[in-house]
Amino acid sequence: MTIETIKLFNRLGLKSIIGLSNLSFGWPEREKINAAFLCLGIQAGLKGAILNASEPTTMKVLSGALTLERIEKKKFEPMSPNSLINFLLKGKKADIVLKECLKIRPDLLGLSAMITTTVGRIKEIADQLRANGLDLPILAGGASMNRLLAEKFRVHYAQEAIFLPWVKGRPPELC
Repeated sequence: MTIETIKLFNRLGLKSIIGLSNLSFGWPEREKINAAFLCLGIQAGLKGAILNASEPTTMKVLSGALTLERIEKKKFEPMSPNSLINFLLKGKKADIVLKECLKIRPDLLGLSAMITTTVGRIKEIADQLRANGLDLPILAGGASMNRLLAEKFRVHYAQEAIFLPWVKGRPPELC
C-alpha cells in the first residue's frame, strides 16, 4: 500500500518522504527491512527519507542510490546529510549525539523515543546541545513523546512538524 501511494504521489507531481523506522517498528531485522523499503521507495518515486544513519545497510543503499542518481540523472532528492540527523535513542548517550552534531552541524535534529526509559534523553540531549552553543531546532517523536513533554523539553513535537518554522531563513531540506 505504501509503495502504491508513493507511485500515486509521484504521478500527481507530489513529493513524498517517509520515516523508515516507523515502517519497520516491531519487526525483526529492522535494518534489512529499512534498506529494502528504501530501495523500493526510491524506485517508486520516493523523494526523501528520515532514516537511522547508524544502519550500515541502509546507508549503503542510500549511497548506491546517490551514485546512480549522479550517473543516470534520476530525480531522487535525498535529504542532505547536513539538513537533518535522525537518532533513535536506544543506547545513545547525549555525548554521542553532541559529538555528531558538532561534527556535522545540522540545521535540524530529529530524535525518537519509542519507550519511556529513553524519553528523558531528549531533554538531556537538548540541554547538552544548548550548553555547547548548538541552538538548533529539535524534532522529537516516538511512542513515548507528547506535546506536553516537548514543551517541557523545549523541543518541537514531531506530530506537529509541519508547523516548524524555517531554519536559517529557509525551509529545512527534508526532501
